[in-house]
Order: sequence, then C-alpha cells, then structure tokens
Amino acid sequence: MASAGDSIMRDRSKSFRSVGSAGGGGGGMGSPSDHRELRQQHSTFQDASVGGGSRPEQSSFEERMARRERRKASKKAMKRLMAPLKRDLPISKLQIDDIRPLIDLAYWSNYVEVRRDTAAAFLALCMNEANLAMLSKVGVLGALLALIGVGGRPADPDCTRDAAIALAQLCQLDDIKLRLLSAPEGLETVMKMTSSTSTRVKKAAIQIFDSLCGLRVTCEAIIDFGGLRSLVSLLDDYNDAGVKLRTARILERISKHDLPAKFTYDPVVMRHLNTCLANEMLESDEAIELGLLRYTLASSAHPENQAALCDCGLSSMLLHKLTSQTISLPHTLLIMQTFMNLARNRENHVRMLEDEGMLTTLTKHVFHEMANRKATRSSIYGKSSMSVFGDMTSKAASDASENDVALSRSREAAMSVETVRKLILIVLLLSEVPSNTAAIIESFVLTNVGVEQLTEGDIKDDRRIRQAVAHIMYRLATYSKDSPDKCHALGAQGCFDLAKYYLLGHDVGRKSYAVQVLAIFSRHTSLESFVASDEALEEIVALGYLPDDQMAVVELLERIGELPAFRLAMLKAGTVTVLLHILKAHDAAWASSTGKFREELVNTLLISLDRLLKMEGVEEQMIKVLGCIYRLSRNRKTLIPPPSSLTAKIIMRKMREQACAFQIQLYVSQFVAKIRARKALKIEMEMRAREEEQKKALRELQDEQEEKPFGREEMAVAAEAAAHA
Repeated sequence: MASAGDSIMRDRSKSFRSVGSAGGGGGGMGSPSDHRELRQQHSTFQDASVGGGSRPEQSSFEERMARRERRKASKKAMKRLMAPLKRDLPISKLQIDDIRPLIDLAYWSNYVEVRRDTAAAFLALCMNEANLAMLSKVGVLGALLALIGVGGRPADPDCTRDAAIALAQLCQLDDIKLRLLSAPEGLETVMKMTSSTSTRVKKAAIQIFDSLCGLRVTCEAIIDFGGLRSLVSLLDDYNDAGVKLRTARILERISKHDLPAKFTYDPVVMRHLNTCLANEMLESDEAIELGLLRYTLASSAHPENQAALCDCGLSSMLLHKLTSQTISLPHTLLIMQTFMNLARNRENHVRMLEDEGMLTTLTKHVFHEMANRKATRSSIYGKSSMSVFGDMTSKAASDASENDVALSRSREAAMSVETVRKLILIVLLLSEVPSNTAAIIESFVLTNVGVEQLTEGDIKDDRRIRQAVAHIMYRLATYSKDSPDKCHALGAQGCFDLAKYYLLGHDVGRKSYAVQVLAIFSRHTSLESFVASDEALEEIVALGYLPDDQMAVVELLERIGELPAFRLAMLKAGTVTVLLHILKAHDAAWASSTGKFREELVNTLLISLDRLLKMEGVEEQMIKVLGCIYRLSRNRKTLIPPPSSLTAKIIMRKMREQACAFQIQLYVSQFVAKIRARKALKIEMEMRAREEEQKKALRELQDEQEEKPFGREEMAVAAEAAAHA
C-alpha cells in the first residue's frame, strides 16, 4: 500500500514539473501547502507501513484516534491532489532572464545530470511555438550545439537526443537555418547525427534537414556540403519505415526547388535511389516511392543530367519496376514523364531502345494496363450505389456517393489518358532520328492508336495525341519511303487508315501530313480502295493550292491517273484546274528567276496532263497554258534534254492543231515585235542625230564668240535661233 502511494505521488510530482516547464516558465506548480501535505502524506504512509504489524488492542485509545485522523487527512489530501488541474491559472510570459541560466549551464556545466536537465528544459520550451522567437533572440542555438557535443564538450546520449529534438523544433525559423549553416561544425554535427544509433536522434537530424531544405539557399548549401549523401544512405541501410519516409519527403521538397543541374545529380545519391526503387514496396510505402520518383523526375528535367542518368542504369531500373511490380497509376505517370525527359537527349536513344525492347515493353504495358483499368472501372463503378456503398436509403447520401464515384472515375480516366500521351510523346521524340524507325515499327505503337481509338476510345478528345500521332506517322513514312517492307508494315499497322482519317479531318496541318504519307504509300501499294471515295479525292485536289503540298499532290494524282477507271472522277474533282494552276505558278517563278526549276514536279505534272488530255474539255483548258508547255518543250540548257521537255513535246504533238495555231500567233507576234523594235530604233537614231546637231551648233557659236565678241542681246538671239533650228 505504501509503495503504491509513493509511486502515485512521484508520478504526480513529475506531471507538475513537466506542465510547468512546457507552459512557458511558471504557473503550473502546486502551492507550498500542497508540498507540505505531500510530505505529510509520505510520512503517514511510512508510519502506516511501520506500524501496520501491531495489533489494535496493544495500542492506546489516543493512538488509534490519531491514526484515524491521519488517515482521513491523507484521503482528503490525496483527493485534492488527484483532482483535475486548473487550466485558468495565469501563465507568465517567457523572459530573457528566465533562459540565460539555462544557456550558462549548457556552456559551462560538466555534470551529466545537469546537462540532461538543461536539454530537457530546452526541449520543453521549444515545443511551444510561441517561445521560438524569444529563444532565437537569446542565442539558444549555440547552447543546443554545445549540448550536442560541438567544440569537444562532453556528449551524453540522452542529452544529445533532447538537444537534437529541440534544435529540430527551433529550425522552423528561417534565421536559425542560416545561422546553423554559418555556425562552426553546425552542419557537420547534423550530418553525424544521421549515423547515430538512437532512432530519435536520427529522426531529429532528418527533421533538421527537412526544415533546412525549406529554403533554396540552405538547400543548395546542404547539397554542396555533401549532406544529401549521408541522408540518402538511410534508404538502403536502415529498416525503419519512418526514417525512410522522412528522407523521401526531404527529397520531394528538394525537387520542388528550381535548382541548377549540378545540385540535382550526384552519382552516389542516384545509386542509393536506384537501389531503393528497385525493391518492390508495399502499399504503406507508396509515399516513400512517390518522393523518390519526384526527385528523379526533377533531376531528369535538366538536359545536362539526362545522359548521366541513363548511363547509371536509371532507364533499365524504371523499366524493370514498371513491368515486374505493381505500381499505382500516379507513380506510373511519373515514370513515363522521366522516360520522356531521358528521350529528349538523342545520345540516350540507342541505350533506351536496347534495354530489353524498351519501347515494345512500354507500349504493351501502357495499353494493357489502360484496358484493364477501364474494365475494372466498368465492373466497380457500374454497380448501383446501394451495392457499392452499403444500405444508403437516403436520397442525399446516394447522390453524394454517385458524385464521388463519377469524380473518381473521371480522375482515373484522365490519368490513364495522360499516361498514353506521355508514351506517344516518347515515341515522337524517338522518331526524330531516322535510325530508330525500325524499332518504332516493331513496337506496334500505331496499332494501339488507330482510327478506332482516336474516334471511340478514351483518347478521342485529346488533341495533342492526335497531333503527335500524325507527326509520328509522317516521320515513319518519310524515313521508310525507299523500303517497301517498312511501308507495308506501316500499312498493316493502320497507317493507311490513319492517313485517310486525317485527310478527311478539319486540321490543315494534319491534312498536309496525310497527303504526303499517301504519296509515299502510292509508290509501293495500290490506292483503289482509297480513291473510291470522291470526298477524299476532292480533299487531295484542294491541297494542291498550298505550295508546300504541291509535290505530294502532283505525285499522288499521277499515281491515281494510272487507273483509267478513276480519270473521270479526277476530272470532276477539278484535277486539271489545280494542275494548270501549279504549272502557271511554277512557270512564273522560273521566268522571273525567283524560284528554281523543279524538274520532278514539272515532269510528273505533265504526265498527269498527258493522261487526261483526251478527256472532254481538257484541251480547251490547256490552251491557256500552251505557252508554258511550249517553253518547256524548248528547254535545252543541257546536252541531253530533260524528261519534262520530252513530255511537253509529246503534249504539243497531241495538240497539233492548237499548237500550230499557237506557233502562227507566236510567229506573227514575233514579226510585229520586230517591226516595232525597228521603228523604235529608227526614232531613237533620229533623236540622237538631232542632239548631235544641236551640240555642234552650240560649239560653233562658242567658237565665234571667242573670235568676235557679241553683246548680250545678240547672244540671246543666236541661242534662240540655234535652239529653234
């Protein structure tokens, strides 16, 4: 009974001391009368324990009454002491003079118990955020470093633990962060704390790092000093999930700063990150994985780091993690963004495409996961709100649940589309290099983003994906124009249908890509199924008025003109009109020397006109450009006439009557031009003769003036006579 009472009173006294220290320096202790009662109760319990063995009949009546009174007083005092604390007691404000004795003890005391109590007092004061400004003003930072052991002072585990936690609380202030960096052995001491055997000291050191990384200046100083290396070593050498989580949050905070490239890449740091990310994490460790992935993404955003990151095995590790582990959709999106940053550097393309068929693996994973998630959403969210959320009979509850379901479903669908977009952008970056064409074709990317997906799938409303797919299609077809096998492979993956889809769309840029792709495909495959649509033919003809697409349009129309069954449709679509327009524009540019002579364009165009020449009404239209064709037939700048000159002569022979009439008109016009030129020359010669006579008369007058001077009036009359003559 006595021992139980002693323990209760000791615990109660400890609670009084802790409340008083945490409350800011006063007002929490009991009154002196309470202390006297406490000592009295202690002596009472001792007397009870000593005299408990005596029998009541051996004691006198007075002694029994005295013991009874003491027991009553003890119960009354204990009841009062166990009553709830009075929270309305006034608490005095913390003053500078209240803290200076603690600072002196921290600097000069060598007694372990005193230093422990000092550290505990500082910890209690720092727990109250209202005290931090005053503690910073007094200079508690140096005292805490002294308690930790800076400057050769004695260090104690308990003292170091409390001082480290207090320092972590104090580092919430920006001025403390800057002063800690400039303090002697300040940052070095915090780095040593990360290797402490005490878990609480480690967590306090991590909390200090977390506070320091809140500022850009202190963050750069920590990385430059090597503090990040000692911090990330805890990721693979320590098994405490709390320590790993706090370390990952620090890395995530660093990634939010727009730091230069040299501060975001360190080989040692990346090696620890790769080791930690390579291990499969539980659902409870998703926050750790998120912080590490965001730091990796921030590092890969700098072009200076991209080649080094790929060399250290980041792409291989992320690919293995993506395909062999279960990863949430937000983390998958971060990995795809990291791949996209690495693909911006062309030096990484070879390594990325050689990593176990990276592009093929990514394509299968992204679209397979997208299909699975869509099926899962349909099976889960397709149920009624009653089956998913329980017995919700209230209409308001059911409406709220349906809104939550719709919101979750839309978010998940948006993230899936964003993941597909990142994959398409990766392929777009890889397609910039012609040597990557074969690997991209083998990945079957275009198969998963065909016309059906662009019109009916989840990505049907994404404009950026449609634009990127059109660009990829154009690049692959351009780099494969000399390879029939690659063109056939692209056609088998739906590239031909994509070109038709873009041609019939509303975007002029995509139409331009489509007509150029179709022109390339026309060299290696038949276009009968495509030309069966009059609308497609009209779109091709309309694009002929754009200067950049004229070569592709002319080539495509020449291939279509090889099929006699479609020549009437070509004529109805206005093919002759657009071909004549292109011929006139080229002839005008060539005649004025503002453009080069495009032999391939002219020859292909003339071949198409030659095939359509026998159609009704074509000759009447071609009479307007007969002069252009005649000039092309006379083009003999080289020893061997170009093919366009020979084709123009063939057209002139077929239009013999019109050609003869044109030549007669040409000869007559040339004759008239010569006569006019002769008349103009004769008039010019007469004018020159008159000018010579006038000059001669003036010279004679000047000579006569020198021999016999004239007056002014006589000179004027002579000048008028000479001018009149």
